[in-house]
Amino acid sequence: RVGQKVWVLDGKGTVWGAQLEDLGGNKKPASVRLLQKTVYAAPKPRVELIQAVAKPKALEALVLHGTELGLAGLRLIKTQYSTSLGEAAQEVDLVRLRQIALQGCKQSGNPFLPKIQLHSGGLSTLEAGEPAAGVRHRRWVASLGAGARPWAEVVREQADCPPDRVSWLIGPEGGFTPQEDCLARAAGFEAVCLAPYRLGFLPAGCWALAVSVTS
Repeated sequence: RVGQKVWVLDGKGTVWGAQLEDLGGNKKPASVRLLQKTVYAAPKPRVELIQAVAKPKALEALVLHGTELGLAGLRLIKTQYSTSLGEAAQEVDLVRLRQIALQGCKQSGNPFLPKIQLHSGGLSTLEAGEPAAGVRHRRWVASLGAGARPWAEVVREQADCPPDRVSWLIGPEGGFTPQEDCLARAAGFEAVCLAPYRLGFLPAGCWALAVSVTS
């Protein structure tokens, strides 16, 4: 209604407080009067999830709760076990997921909208790359394979030098195949054990995100 206070965000940390002056109608847009502007600093570390494609409901839940936790980016990647979902389930509706991310911003007050995209290649196309100068970037793959380090050990190691950016590679419900696990490590991802047992798609993604932003 006219006079109601509304909040407008650009998804990049800027939020405007405004008052609705005209509801519009007949192809005329609504109009607002700006009252205040607040610019928030981007939180550190910037956490990105590179997660295997899953069923639509699981993806939607991940995007919603991930946005509430401060997810900066989500790259969806197809793996060998993704094929077991069927062709229909593998079709990712990015428009729908971005709408859900916006809903997560509204519910949580998070002024940063995560970037959601579909990785065009498989694990073999993930490149290690070099971080920008002065940026501490840690890349981890959730793994129960040989040589995976306990998360508690990683936390102690980085206590005095926390990362600026974190990338987590999370597998599908059945986990990565041994070949995919090797590909991830070859691409520069350090194997980390999240829990003693295999976690499901949603718990693994949310757990990795939550501990990254709070550790």
